[in-house]
Amino acid sequence: MNTMNNHLALYVKDVEKSFGSNKVLDKLCLNVQKGTIYGLLGSSGCGKTTLLRCIIGRSNVNKGDIYVLGEKQDGSVVLADRVGYMPQDISLVGELSARDSIYFFGRIYNLKDDIIKSRCDELIELLDLPTDNRCVRDCSGGEQRRVSFAVTLVHKPELLILDEPTVGTDSILRNRIWKYLTKITEEDKTTVIITTHYIEETRQADKIALMRKGKLLTEEHPETLLERYGCDLLEEVFVILSSKQEETEQTSGVDNLAFQSSQTGINESTERTNAALDVISEAPQQTRTERKKQSIFEMIRFKSLLFKNYKKLKSNLISTIFLVVFPALQVLFFLTAVGRETKGNPFGIVNNERSQEFCKTFPRNESAVPYDKFSCHINSASCLFEDYLDVPLFYMIRFDSKYEALSALESGKIRGFLHMHQNLSELIEARVNYGVDKYDLPDEEMQVYMDMTSIQVGGIIKERIADKYQLFHEKIYDDCRYLSKAVQIPLRVEESFYGNKNEEYVIFITPGIITSMIFFMGVLMTCVIILDEKCEGIWDRSIVAGVTALELSLSHLLYQNVFMIIISLDFLLFVFVIFGQPYIGSLWLIFALLYLQGLAGIMLGFAISVLSDNHVTANTIVTGIFNPLVLVSGILWPAEALPKYIYFVIEWLPLAIPTSALRNVIRKGWTLTNLHTLHSIGILSFWILFLLALNIYLTKTKR
Repeated sequence: MNTMNNHLALYVKDVEKSFGSNKVLDKLCLNVQKGTIYGLLGSSGCGKTTLLRCIIGRSNVNKGDIYVLGEKQDGSVVLADRVGYMPQDISLVGELSARDSIYFFGRIYNLKDDIIKSRCDELIELLDLPTDNRCVRDCSGGEQRRVSFAVTLVHKPELLILDEPTVGTDSILRNRIWKYLTKITEEDKTTVIITTHYIEETRQADKIALMRKGKLLTEEHPETLLERYGCDLLEEVFVILSSKQEETEQTSGVDNLAFQSSQTGINESTERTNAALDVISEAPQQTRTERKKQSIFEMIRFKSLLFKNYKKLKSNLISTIFLVVFPALQVLFFLTAVGRETKGNPFGIVNNERSQEFCKTFPRNESAVPYDKFSCHINSASCLFEDYLDVPLFYMIRFDSKYEALSALESGKIRGFLHMHQNLSELIEARVNYGVDKYDLPDEEMQVYMDMTSIQVGGIIKERIADKYQLFHEKIYDDCRYLSKAVQIPLRVEESFYGNKNEEYVIFITPGIITSMIFFMGVLMTCVIILDEKCEGIWDRSIVAGVTALELSLSHLLYQNVFMIIISLDFLLFVFVIFGQPYIGSLWLIFALLYLQGLAGIMLGFAISVLSDNHVTANTIVTGIFNPLVLVSGILWPAEALPKYIYFVIEWLPLAIPTSALRNVIRKGWTLTNLHTLHSIGILSFWILFLLALNIYLTKTKR
């Protein structure tokens, strides 16, 4: 029994795999003897690549069992040092050269540099690899595939799994590869499982399996098949078996396993290896123990991953520089476009008291002339009030009548207009001298008509007109030698303890904007980097080669942390130094809060990347998170305006409390002694640690 187990490299029994309603593998059974070349053939979509991904543990089967080198493959087993996997895609780091690629994977396999050098020289000669410093992405398709083949061979694995290794190679090089595969199976007892489009070249295999529609048509030595079916080409055998499969399915609906048994004798091979199951489940206990002792962190692998990240950043220098410059651009656009007071708003004046020509020459010191201690003459007050409205906020447009101004307001030509009556000065004089009540005044002194569709602009204009009218009235009282306080409301608002009444809106929203910017920069930066690797196949190939979830996570997080430190400093420099936004608190504390905010974004981006299969999915998730999170986190409007049950929830989100804390540090000078500041650090720390643990778990389990 042990002898049989020692001869078995791969055992697959009754394996089923479906994607939704599409069954890709259907009760598949096959076995591969050690020290042999096993050809897996079939048309595109027959399930070959899916089967290989199940064998290496990157995809789980729905039913059935797979044993690889004596170990049951349940998705958690990584046989990195014993298995070499060459995927159908190139799955290489495009920024590395051929030699760097071999060194990169050699170090992942824990090989010493002198061994890697020896293997590298041997493989370059064998596969005719480029010896210059060209990046893999600049090589031809055939050269890229040969480099991919080389990194699979570098550690001399017991089991080679090759998905289309000879595509893009000429016949001479293809023949050299097959000779090499034959040599290592004979001399080193290496097992080779190979898929290929070149069916006839698999005549050199010890056994081939023909697959169609996720089922095994036959499993036998190539020459035996040719002799059995009286064919000269293996393609003819495949056509015959495919036709018989179609006939069987259409006429009797008999399961294809019966077809295999009656037509090819495949069941005999299956029965011969069924007995191995008991031995397999007992024999590999020592191997399992060794796997449990395998370190989840090896410095040589970690350094190799860091080297790869460094080369990617160095080769994409423009993108790297853009990451550093991008925060400055964001701050530039934000601080020059948002929260400032509007200027040049078209505003109408209807002055029925005096003409424009009269006001130009009228001396303003004659607007209010005192007669004696108890009376004052008011003259042409409308001219004086026009002077108070001569500010950058307004672009004054004169109208001859109220109806003309109303027409302009209705058509959107002006934001609003001020109507001053022809007896304005008389009404003000009566108010100043005699204190008349509303029954003595037939009309209002002045009327303001506004377009309030833009609440920000309309509100600012109304507030400014009210302020200017107050100053205008005080000026009249002063000129009349009356006490100007008499026209002030009997409520004095003392100087603001924090901030001031004339602060621009940009002061309020700046903390929230920069926290949201740095948070989502971390998210997007991480999504781009991780998903590029996933889409190129580097992610999966590295994991199959033995890289652990901890090593993979930390190698990316270390580099992105460096970027986040630079980005945080960028925001400090441009917001508070170059653009001169006011701040009271410690710049170090502001930096720490921004850095933690960005780090939380990196962690969220990592989780989104692991859960997403492509950039479109990730962008959709990020967009779906961005709008609600920004709107409810007190960035654009105080979070206290939210219903209490919503506010309780958003308190635990990674933007709301940190935004409030940053605003208080900037505007109030709060320090770490304030509980609100500590609360925000606690929330960010919670999200960072929670997402880090989640990322490591997802990296280990997500297939």
